[in-house]
Formats: sequence, structure tokens, C-alpha cells
Amino acid sequence: MPSAHEAMPRPEVNAVRLEDVVDRILVRWRGAVTRRWEGSVVGTACFGPEGRQLERALDELVANAVAATGPQDGITVTGRARDRWVELAVTEWSPTTPAGHIGYAGEEVPEVVAACAPGMRIVEGIVASQSGSLEITTRPGVSTTFLIRLPHP
Repeated sequence: MPSAHEAMPRPEVNAVRLEDVVDRILVRWRGAVTRRWEGSVVGTACFGPEGRQLERALDELVANAVAATGPQDGITVTGRARDRWVELAVTEWSPTTPAGHIGYAGEEVPEVVAACAPGMRIVEGIVASQSGSLEITTRPGVSTTFLIRLPHP
């Protein structure tokens, strides 16, 4: 704890905490769509104004997950802060997950994925603007995970 003579660090006025981003997404979507919702955050990270863009990217991924699942399926939203990276993931859990969603990691979303999920171009732009990467991993008949990985702020 700083002494009375030491200045307390001031949080950035427009700072966005990782935990708040995930919480807002879950509150917004839980109230709007019936799914088995889960969420978690491990570690702490704080973003400047780009945190709002990150929230928009997660919104797009959740919208795509909602479109690909039914009321009996699950959607998980997670955040994890590591030493050098912050990871945000949306996983859609459905026994009807198609085998056509192949694993992907890179800077550009494949055309087949973009055609199935219109918001992916928005996500791609936001992730690229923050020097991050997007990975898509599918386990046919189980789940598809969209993982955003960004340098830790």
C-alpha cells in the first residue's frame, strides 16, 4: 500500500477491464437468447479505448455462435490474461457442429468462414488493428472455438 506521500496510480479514464468486457457480453446475451451460457475470466488486463472495439468483436462472435446453435446448446465466453497475451474465446457447444468448420489460425479469415458468419470480417479488422490473431478450432459434433489472441496491454 502506498504511503500518504506516494501518489496512487490513476486508472485511465476510458480503461476497460477484461472482466468487465466478458461480464457485459454475458449479461447482454443471457437476457436476449436462450442458451446454456457460461463464462469465466482468469487473470487481469486493462485496455484503453480499444477495449470497446474488443467488446464489439466478441459481440460479433457471440452473434455467430447464437446463429449456429439452438436453445438446447451451450455458448461459453472466456477471457484469460497471460504474461504476454490476452486471450478471448467464444465456444459454441452443439452436437450438430459441422465437420466443414476446419481448424484455422492466421491473419485472414477464410472465405468459407466469412460467408457463413458475416460478422467475421468485422472481427478480423478489429483483431488486425490490435496486432492480434484469430484461431478457429472445430471438433465435429462437439464444438467450435473462436480464439482472439492479443498482445497483453
